[in-house]
Formats: sequence, C-alpha cells, structure tokens
Amino acid sequence: MPVPTYNPPAVLIVDTCPEMSGAEVTLVAMLKKWDQSRFHPIVAIPAIGTLPQQLAGIGVETHIVPMDPLVKTRNLLKASGYPWAVFSTVRRLARLAEERHVSLMHTNSLRAHLYGLLAAKLVGVPAVPYLHDLYPDGWVRRGLISLFEFGAVRIIVNSRAVQATFDDAPRCRDKVALIYPPLDEGFGPANSPEKVQAEFGLEGCYPVVGLVAHLHPMKRPEDLIQAAPLVLAEYPLARFLIVGGTHAAPPGYFEDLVQLVADLGLREQVTFVGFRHDVAEFYTAFDMLVLTSLGEPFGKVLIEAMASETPVIGTALAGPLEIIQHGVTGFLIPPCDPAAVADAILDLARHPEQAKAMGRAGRQWVKDRFSIERYTASMESLFGELLYSSDLQYQDQVDRLPGQ
Repeated sequence: MPVPTYNPPAVLIVDTCPEMSGAEVTLVAMLKKWDQSRFHPIVAIPAIGTLPQQLAGIGVETHIVPMDPLVKTRNLLKASGYPWAVFSTVRRLARLAEERHVSLMHTNSLRAHLYGLLAAKLVGVPAVPYLHDLYPDGWVRRGLISLFEFGAVRIIVNSRAVQATFDDAPRCRDKVALIYPPLDEGFGPANSPEKVQAEFGLEGCYPVVGLVAHLHPMKRPEDLIQAAPLVLAEYPLARFLIVGGTHAAPPGYFEDLVQLVADLGLREQVTFVGFRHDVAEFYTAFDMLVLTSLGEPFGKVLIEAMASETPVIGTALAGPLEIIQHGVTGFLIPPCDPAAVADAILDLARHPEQAKAMGRAGRQWVKDRFSIERYTASMESLFGELLYSSDLQYQDQVDRLPGQ
C-alpha cells in the first residue's frame, strides 16, 4: 500500500445512526481524545441528528450521505430495489472518499460494514470494520464473513465472544484485533442515588436490585421477575427496578412481562422504569445489578455498574465471562435459571460488607482495563500501523485476563 500523500492521512468513519446511542457515544468520546496531528477524522452519517451536533461541537468534519435502511420486507417489488439502493450509497461514499483523499475507511455497524467495505474496495483504500455484535449461525453470519474476507484488512472485535465468530473462517481469523469498548463518561460512585430513591420510594428498601437492558427475550428479564418471590421470602422490603426501553421488544412481549408481574403478585415490588437518560444515577441507587442475558457480545452495563462500585451478577455466557471476576467483582450464574439468580442476590444481600468490597474491586478493574485513553490509544495504534507501515502487520495487543 502506498504511503498516504494527504497529511495527516484522512480516516473516513461510516456510521448509519445519526442519533446518540452506545456506539455513537463511544465514537464521540474517542474523537475527543484522537491525535488529529496523526489522523484527520471525517464522519459520514445518513441524516441530521444528535450525533452530527456532538461532532460539530468538537470540530470533526461531518458529511450527510443518504444510506437506505434496508428494512426487512416481504414486498418483492421493494426488495428488488435493494441492490440499487446499496450501489447508490456505495457510490456516494466512494465519491466522498475520493474528494477528501481518504486513506482508510472505518465502519461501525452492520449496514456501515456493507456500504463502507464496498466503497473502500471501489476506491482502493483499506477498510477496518468494528464488529460489536454476536451473530448466530445463519445467512447473516455467512454473509458477514464473506464481506470481511473480501474487503477488510483488519477486523476489530469488542470481546473474545465476538472474536469466536471467525474461528472457522481462516481468511478472517488472522485479521482480528481485540479492542474492548471503553467506559463512557459520567459513571461513578459520586453520582447521587437520592433522586432515584425519592422518585421510586426506595427509602428503607433492601436489597434494591436493578436490571438495565432493552426489553427483549434475549435479555431474559423474566428470570429476574421469577426470582423475585424467592428473594422477597427472606427480604420482604426488596425492590426490583427494570430499566430499559421496549422498542426492541417483539409484539406482545412487554405485555407478557407485565402480566407475569401481576400473576406473581409483584406489582408493588417490580417496577418497569422504561428508557432513561439518567441511568448513571440508577447504578448508585442499586445494591446490585443483574444481567440475565442469553448472550451479551460484551455487556457494557456491567462495566457501568462496576464503575459505580455496584456488585454485578451476570450469566456465564459470552461477554460477561470476560468482565466479571466470579467471587471478586460479582457472580457468574447459569442462564435461564431464576433460582440461581435468587441465590446470587441473596448471597450479596446477606453479606453487605462482601458486596461493598466487590463493588470497590469492580471499580478498580474497570479503571485499569476500560478507560477511554486505553481504547483510543489502541485504535490509533492499529490505524497507525496500517497507514504508516508498508507490511500491514498489526500485532494485536490483547488485554490479558487473570489466568490467561
């Protein structure tokens, strides 16, 4: 690959979400720390929203590039237009890359990978996707692997669980670099719990157990709901707050959860909070956080809670295995097991000093491993190797866990 003539070399970041969500918060935080004497960042997004407002506030060059959402449809006429929609977006991105003398393309979501990697091939620049999600065996996973084999020079993943996507794909496997996501700003024990305690009448309640997640069958909030009577039998003043929006829920799922709460007689003890922007204040109001998911690619709510000195309970699957030190920062439990959820809650509730020690250990663990400075340095190192090294040999500096 030729040494870039643009000084500093331009990196085009393709993001298909114009609003601020998890990946976008991380993107803005990284660009605040980015060494712009080494890389000139340019961001392409599909529409006006809160993301371009944030980017403008930190002086990052941003371009609106319409990107078809490719919504699933059974309408054959509409589906037949997808290839043209993809081609149009790819051509727009390629034109932008040529006009701005882009030296590298970085993509941040499933549709961004499709558009960005094809555009990068069209203009002959390297592409580096960041894969955040788990994809079960099926056509989406096979298509993703084929796309990365074709168009990616490196593949960033956010956990070993996601890295396993490429275990049986030798043409991708050697391209993978593990870079854990960072903790976002604003999470810590200094956040006051008083507002949340007052809003939900938590004074005198113990334990206060929280679950933070979009409501979806993969998150298994029903396991916490079914564990609640077992906890209440010993701690009748326990409260359970389920924080998260319902936009990802299949039709009728949220209603089924509400009915389950009613059937178990838990209307006073279990509260569906909904989506909240002030979630950092909930972590300090919780005595513990529970994540009952069937498969987290990473599990960012775990590090948010740990940064707040809140002990955590998570299922022993995928991402949480890389975050929770069992018995040190929290507990790992089997999935789909309400009795195990209850046992872990009761263990922490019965031993408050141990729970506090776990919270302190969790905060130190997060501080050491998931800082925005460490994340940004890892991203800059990878991009620097690609842009300033002729052999493209990036040596992945994987974060080592105890015993590994």
